Order: sequence, then C-alpha cells, then structure tokens
Amino acid sequence: MPFTPFHLGPGAAFKAIGGRHFSFMVFGGSQVLMDIEPLIGILTNKPILHGPTHTLLGALAIGTLAGIIGKPISAAVLRWLSVPHYPFTWAASFLGAYVGTFSHIVLGAIMHSDMSPWWPVAGGNQLLGQISLGHLHVACMVAGLLGAVVVAIRVKFKGRVGCMVTCTTPPFRAAVRLNSGVRPQEQSMQMPIQEPALITQDQAYLAMYHFLDKHFSLGCEELGGILSSMSLLADGSPADQAFVADWKEAVAAAVSGKVDAQLRLG
Repeated sequence: MPFTPFHLGPGAAFKAIGGRHFSFMVFGGSQVLMDIEPLIGILTNKPILHGPTHTLLGALAIGTLAGIIGKPISAAVLRWLSVPHYPFTWAASFLGAYVGTFSHIVLGAIMHSDMSPWWPVAGGNQLLGQISLGHLHVACMVAGLLGAVVVAIRVKFKGRVGCMVTCTTPPFRAAVRLNSGVRPQEQSMQMPIQEPALITQDQAYLAMYHFLDKHFSLGCEELGGILSSMSLLADGSPADQAFVADWKEAVAAAVSGKVDAQLRLG
C-alpha cells in the first residue's frame, strides 16, 4: 500500500487511544520511511517492491530510526508553525514510530504478494488476501474518521488541555513582582493581585505549590510543559492566557489560607 493516505487511518485511531503518549506526526513520518524501498523499486523497475524493509526486522530498524529522528524534527516543525501541543516525549516518539512501522507491515501484507512480513522468524505471507482490498480501505477510513471524532470531542469537552505547550518562546524566566517595582514587560502581563498588593515569602511558596498542584491534577506531569506555557510572548503576555487566572487563583488561595501543602504518607 505505498504512497496512500490509508495508513494514516489507524494512526488517527491510535492517537485517539494514546493521546499525548502517541505522536501522530512521527507515525506519519514512519510511513514515509517505510515506502522509500517501494519508491526506489518503482523507479528502477525492480520485480520485488516490498523487500527487507517490509519485514519484522525492517520494521524494527526503521521504527527505531523514526523514533530517534522523529522527536527533534516534529518538535522543530511544531515550533516553526507555532502549534500548541503536549510536551514531546521520547516515549511518544518511539510509540508512534513502532506502531507506524509494524502496522504498515500488517496492512501491506494483506494486499502485497511480494512480502515476507515475518522474516526472519518465518517465511511466507499468511496474511495475504485475508481481507479484500475494498474492505481494507474502508476499515482504514473508518478507523481514521472515528479517531478524528474522538480526538475532536476530547479537545472540545475537556476545554483547555492541561500541559499544552506553545513552542514560540524560551522557558519562563521572568520574576513576577507583586510590588510597585514592576518592570514594563511584567506590567503588560496584566496580572495584578487585588488583595493584598504584597504577599509574604511563605504565601508565595504556597501559591506556587497550589499552582503546580492544580496543573498536575490536570494531567501535566512535566515541569517543562508548564514553563513553556508560562513563557512570555512578544507583547509580554503568557503563551497560555489561562495561566493568568490560574495564578491569581493560586495567590488568592494562599493568602486566604486554603492551600494544604502538608506531606502525607500512606
């Protein structure tokens, strides 16, 4: 199934299941790498288009390569396009890569007679013709549509997804002061604390504890994601505007004594 979008259908379904733990971009990139051999075969009129790369060993090798190069390439593309996204992890990259290459083998084996998908474990192609070409394409399209719908519903009803990253700015390094000596850039964040104008060091500590604890409860397990979302844009506002209200809420909770930061074991 070289050079068709049908491989992306199962990828959308896996994205709906895996969420931020599965990279759809790396999945798509792995499909491109898998189809390099068929492309060369077509251009050079080779009798066998699906050779070593379309085997278990080939899928493992190409999946490993895709996982290694997929993370930095995908992160750079998302940063260039200013697309908000979850923190990009190596686990998500490799999961997307391996699911991409091994699913490519399974789908390709159903329709290509020149494949030996289980090499070097076994020869032959027992999957050939198990599903008709038409049914295979329909299954891929249905998987893609269902996956896309699930992802869209999840984003719509979950609202602002915790720990999304906007990769347009460096990590947050601005010290937000709560007194009259605020720098111009800090003033543009429009984050004044109404009551009181000053807070103690203990209250500031509890405010940050409350702030981080809230985002951890939203599913953000990586500090890098929070820092990136707190980064300042060119106009001085946070990359994620919702962080303004979150910080105000955290300060209010600390000042009113509503933050429980006691360590509990067991």
